[in-house]
Amino acid sequence: MTPFEKLAKANGDYHEAVEEIFKDENIDPNTEKRAEIKAKFGSIANAVFNMMKQVNDAIAPYYEEEE
Repeated sequence: MTPFEKLAKANGDYHEAVEEIFKDENIDPNTEKRAEIKAKFGSIANAVFNMMKQVNDAIAPYYEEEE
């Protein structure tokens, strides 16, 4: 599994964890509060994901050389 594939899996796991938080906190899926919280979580996750993708793209040629 490449670093980017690991990151993609972690990103999916992160979004699943956010959904679990909503369930545990009993936040109704149709509320403005939930949408606001999800937008904040999502923007942070996407920023980290995009940053790590750039890192992966930068180091990918070195991984390909080793294989």
